[in-house]
Amino acid sequence: MSESFRPGDLLPVVLALAAALAFNARPETGRSSRLVITSYQGVFTLNMDTGSDTLFSVQVRDGIAVVQVENGRARILESPCPRGYCMATGWLGRPGQTAICIPEGLIIEVVGSEGAPDAVSY
Repeated sequence: MSESFRPGDLLPVVLALAAALAFNARPETGRSSRLVITSYQGVFTLNMDTGSDTLFSVQVRDGIAVVQVENGRARILESPCPRGYCMATGWLGRPGQTAICIPEGLIIEVVGSEGAPDAVSY
């Protein structure tokens, strides 16, 4: 005995998708985010307000890595690591987002007052 698909079966999926889109589309005004850069030389913190567009050269194990901060978001622009996965992570802008370059010992993380929980947090 096979059950047929009914139009009401799709309703929970549509509602879950709409809720996820609404949650991610909310404006992020009033939040202050900081970028924490950790390397073997120490920990550096930078306020990521829109006025702080800059490039940082960070000494890592095999040379220099470049961290770019622009429009309230950050990324690892260049790294001497062999595979470049850290650069492929792309832009980070929300609290809790992290890019890690394991071979070079570099971590950049966005921290702030309101971080949205992710699947790992639960």
